[in-house]
Amino acid sequence: MTDEQRALIRKLASLPIFRRLEDDVLRATAAHWRLCQLAAREVLWMEGDSTGELGVVLAGELNIVVDQKKVASLGPGELVGEGVAFIPQAYRMATVESGGVALVAVLAKTALKQLRQDHGPVYDALLADAVRVVARRVRDTDKRVARLSKGGATVPSKSPSAVKKLWQTLKAYGGDRKPPLVKPLLLSMLVHECRVPSVLDRLGSAFEPHRLEEGRALFFEGDKADKAYIIFSGGVDVLRYTGGQKARKLAALSRGSLFGFGGLLVASTRSATCVVNEAGWAFSIDKTAFRKLDGHASRFFNEILLKSLLKQVSIANQHLAELELDESDDPRKRQDTLDRVRVALLSDGDS
Repeated sequence: MTDEQRALIRKLASLPIFRRLEDDVLRATAAHWRLCQLAAREVLWMEGDSTGELGVVLAGELNIVVDQKKVASLGPGELVGEGVAFIPQAYRMATVESGGVALVAVLAKTALKQLRQDHGPVYDALLADAVRVVARRVRDTDKRVARLSKGGATVPSKSPSAVKKLWQTLKAYGGDRKPPLVKPLLLSMLVHECRVPSVLDRLGSAFEPHRLEEGRALFFEGDKADKAYIIFSGGVDVLRYTGGQKARKLAALSRGSLFGFGGLLVASTRSATCVVNEAGWAFSIDKTAFRKLDGHASRFFNEILLKSLLKQVSIANQHLAELELDESDDPRKRQDTLDRVRVALLSDGDS
């Protein structure tokens, strides 16, 4: 190991991402990292780049730039490039450049793949941090949408009338009343192939079937977050309260959609209301079972979760851009915003 590699590993070991790893575990990955020193305003990656490198900021500041405008800044200890690094066939939707002199520890996509194969604890630590970062980004963007939005949908009542309860009960009798199996659904959602059936068995055992009844709210904004869901069949609307019993519909979810995980990852309360728009089935996982996931079961599910959260960021960014478009009278600003809507529609949420 060279002196530069030793210094890089010492710096990485001091970061919160790797605080639970033994020194020798991180030291074994030294050859996979590349130290990148950037001058002020030097570009690390360009928009459209598909090499899929992942970075960890060691010193200084990195700026995320879209349409020549800074949209975010990252400091020491923060990940950059998680969307294209962990998700196959993704490309970068923003330019990353230094705000001043900066140091970044970089992993090529091939190196990250090698970590996944030979240095699981380091890969899993990076993946888990990426999931938390993107979950926080989804929540923050949804809050900005709510602040700008007037809303057109009506927030459902927490105490439905007797007639509505009867209707919900009658609607619940339609369709297949036998709970489906979760394993085939999880298998179809994998980011990477799983060749060990017992891994999916362990992951599947953490979920419970949940009947979706049309018109019923699964939870309300502000409720305590105690479980999350994956849709097997049917559909769910995601609503964000905007005032005066009005809400903006953020998304219409269907088979394979994950929701409610933000409350388990980065907060203790719900950031939106979720209402069933079509009867069917979902699978739920409570906070205890979610936190008990470990080993390969945790890894495969975090990869699924990261991909889903990145898509949620894309949808939230689309809503935000559309709201800004509605408020703008400047033709140039409107064109910039239209470009952002286009990017959001095409993006999987990478920054």
